[in-house]
Amino acid sequence: MTSRLRWFGHVASLRQKIEDNPARADHIVTVHRLGYRFVG
Repeated sequence: MTSRLRWFGHVASLRQKIEDNPARADHIVTVHRLGYRFVG
């Protein structure tokens, strides 16, 4: 479980750095049951 929380923290940090509005992610998209996808 701790590795999953660490992963969420890394993704959140990336969103803070590259997204205009991190609450509404346009570049790093969460794909249900698969993970994350970068849309550039």
